[in-house]
Amino acid sequence: MLLAAAILLLLLTCWSVIPAPIMLLFPLALGAAELSPWLMGAAVLIGALARKNGRAVLAVCAVSLICSAVPLVSFLATRETRAAAFREVVTGERDAAPETRVRPILIRPNVPYAVRDATLHMVVYSPAESGLYPAIVMLYGGAWRNGAPEDNAAFARHMAACGYVVCAIDYRHAPQFQFPAQLEDVQDALLFLQRHHAEYQAEYQIDATRLALLGRSSGGHLALLAAYQPPLVPIRAVVAYYAPTDLIGGYEDPPAPDPIGVHGVLESFLGGPPARLRERYLQASPLTYASKAQPPTLLIQGGRDHIVKPRFARELREKLRSSGSQAVLLEIPWAEHAFDAIPGGTGSREALDYTERFLSWAMK
Repeated sequence: MLLAAAILLLLLTCWSVIPAPIMLLFPLALGAAELSPWLMGAAVLIGALARKNGRAVLAVCAVSLICSAVPLVSFLATRETRAAAFREVVTGERDAAPETRVRPILIRPNVPYAVRDATLHMVVYSPAESGLYPAIVMLYGGAWRNGAPEDNAAFARHMAACGYVVCAIDYRHAPQFQFPAQLEDVQDALLFLQRHHAEYQAEYQIDATRLALLGRSSGGHLALLAAYQPPLVPIRAVVAYYAPTDLIGGYEDPPAPDPIGVHGVLESFLGGPPARLRERYLQASPLTYASKAQPPTLLIQGGRDHIVKPRFARELREKLRSSGSQAVLLEIPWAEHAFDAIPGGTGSREALDYTERFLSWAMK
């Protein structure tokens, strides 16, 4: 029994160092790195139970322990580097400290904000207490072709309890609707909040002068893209988790292995390859707009991302900084794409902490 448990544990922990070749195995690679402390504990426990007469079990547990230690050691070894990169832009820890009081919240589903080919809705999470609160327009990921405003509800509830109104918006999906339809939907949501400022100030207690955009993966791409357009409404900050930023570069230099099929994803979103649609790829790339001053930007990226290579976040950060924009990149080593989908994971906790601190600083 112990040997079987040790082998099963090894089959899980090996994905800490082996990239997933197909999407079916991707959750294993994602979870193994994020849950490495727990997997290490399991290896120690099984090894302790077999210490007297289980050499084979001990050997398997030792390999599991080494595999699961790699992400955690890398995470701890680079923690101060990330903290220094954050402090370099977000000056003054007092100014960056988020409010810790937790509030009761209200959730309003299916709030219509635009009519395109169909009615687009948002889910609004807001503090229940009366007041005026900064707003976060939140965009889900899903390769521009999947997802719903109800995604990442735990994060939205948490931010609402911390004193934000979170508007989790819908947008049209590829391949039925191709770029720029998704950008237009985000802009519609921003204009809706501006036009209905008085109503939303009274009903949802939104301070429309303090708006931030936040998204994950393809939603992070749309958040960056909308924030970097000529301002329809003032945007205080933008937060993008593991977002595509250079779509030509992403097409020409896909990850290896490539479990999602980057070429197919980009072609369904943009209508074809960059060889035929170069201008559309440039128009859809946040990197294109980074040479001008842009709102404060927080980029959060897994260092082992096999959907969006980390180098593209680094390139965007450097281009933003060279233009005088305030930009922070938090690169979490050994974290995979969508690492924050694991509640309580090492990278997930750190990303949430820095997101809170960044928004607290940017919204003041």
